Formats: sequence, structure tokens, C-alpha cells
Amino acid sequence: ITIQRDSSAKGPPKQFPHQNFKPMPNGDCGDGVTNPYPTSEVPDKYWAQRKRFFSNFDEGIVLDKEGWYSVTPEAIAHHIASRLSAKKKDSVVLDAFCGCGGNSVAFARQPEVSLVVAVDSDKKRLELAAKNASVCNISKEKILFIHGNACEVLQSYKDSKLVEVSSDDSESNNLKKANITTTSDDSKSPSVPDDSKSHSVPDD
Repeated sequence: ITIQRDSSAKGPPKQFPHQNFKPMPNGDCGDGVTNPYPTSEVPDKYWAQRKRFFSNFDEGIVLDKEGWYSVTPEAIAHHIASRLSAKKKDSVVLDAFCGCGGNSVAFARQPEVSLVVAVDSDKKRLELAAKNASVCNISKEKILFIHGNACEVLQSYKDSKLVEVSSDDSESNNLKKANITTTSDDSKSPSVPDDSKSHSVPDD
């Protein structure tokens, strides 16, 4: 097994015999970069696979404790997105539980997808998803982050369009407000609703 050398690797690439293969210690996947986190926060086996989750991980991708084991690996997310969006021009995709954004980013990269509506009930995880989308150079016009209930969001769309909500429906009004406030003064970075500015990894 030959480990492909990445620009962040330390030392020459290593080769391993296929038989009796054992993982290297401390999360080293062969590039010489060991796990900088306590294993109680980020197990070595996940750190070693970080570039399976996001190939540009070293450019600023951030994951929380749950994200390390729940994010969809990039190649799988791309396969899912490309299969589901094939020949469906101007699709609007709802990522009901976007987490740290792996699937949302993959769908936003598809030319057939006009908008990804990324929803999560955890505001801090939504911030991480927005940060990761920015690192992956996803335009803010291609992805909309909503802090709320995915069922309410789904009811507010019809034929891929946001429908008007009744003035006496408080839950729908809150949802519409969430859509409006997911704009940003930063033309490069996707935004999150409310007054969120921080993209730091949340403390447990």
C-alpha cells in the first residue's frame, strides 16, 4: 500500500506490506502528521481518515466531536449528490440534518443544483457547516443555512420555491424570518441565521 504524499505531509511517503497490516500509532496515516487532539475528543482512527471526510481538510475544515464520526466522507457524499441530482436541472435540495456540512457541500457542487437548503437544530453545528462551505469555496447564493426544524422548512417550500406564510402562523413566520436573515455582508462566505459570527469548534 503506497500512501500518496500530500503537501502537508512530513517526510517521504511510506509503503506498507498488504499482509499483516497494522495502523500506525497516534493517528498517523502515513504522512507523518499525528493526531493533535486528545483521543477522548478525536479518536486516532478518525484523525487518520480526515482527508477522506474533506480532501482539503488542512485548509481550515472544522468538525466537532460528533462530526468526526457522523460526517459523510467526501467521495461518498459526491457520489450520492451526483446520482440524485443527475438530469434534474435547477433542483432545490433540502439537507434536513446538515451537521458539519459534508452532504450540503457535495450537493452545492453539482451544476444541476440551484440551491441547497441546509437545516440543523444545533446552531453551533450550523456555524461549522457554514465555515466548511466557505473553505470549500461554495458561493453563498448556492447554499442557505437555516437554524430550525426541518419539518417546518419542508412545509414552507412548494415546487422548489419558498411559499408565502400566513400572518397568524407564528411558527411559519419564525421560519420565514430565518430565511430572510440568512444573508451576509461577506460576499464570499455562506451565512448562518441570527447574529452568529463565530466559526470556532464548540466546546463539549
